[in-house]
Amino acid sequence: SILAITFTNKAAREMAERLADLVGPVADQITVQTFHALGATLLRRWGDRLGLDANFAILNEDERMWLLRQTMPELSEREVDRYAGAISAAKNRLLRPADLTMGSSPPTPELAAVFARYDAALRANQAVDFDDLVALPAQLLEQHPDVLDALHARYRWLSVDEYQDVNLAQVRL
Repeated sequence: SILAITFTNKAAREMAERLADLVGPVADQITVQTFHALGATLLRRWGDRLGLDANFAILNEDERMWLLRQTMPELSEREVDRYAGAISAAKNRLLRPADLTMGSSPPTPELAAVFARYDAALRANQAVDFDDLVALPAQLLEQHPDVLDALHARYRWLSVDEYQDVNLAQVRL
């Protein structure tokens, strides 16, 4: 009934090894994952609630940049890089494209339009990027209390390594 979360695969392996040394074979019953692995697990199981097929693709950084370039061919390389960073920052703050035109100060309609087109391309390809692996599960848990209840039933205890370093999306997840 313990879920231990960390930032990197290396840290997750080290945590699992330390747990095995501390508690022996019972360590195999403790779930040790990265934020992103937990998110992928949740989306594979319940992503259909958000319109995702269980076999969605997870884009690496190169694939993410390629998709953004394909979606917005009119952008220069510099603009693609700038928008990619801004979209990532927005997702880490759990913002959606509409939030950037209505709720931001000042409004950023250009970013909202690029973000919306990129997001639509992800969904059309049944794909998610790395930031989605945290943002979408947070959305899933907020919108579907039965999924949250299932997690609460499975895990009684939660440990987050380096909690002081989490972003808003990770906190919400």
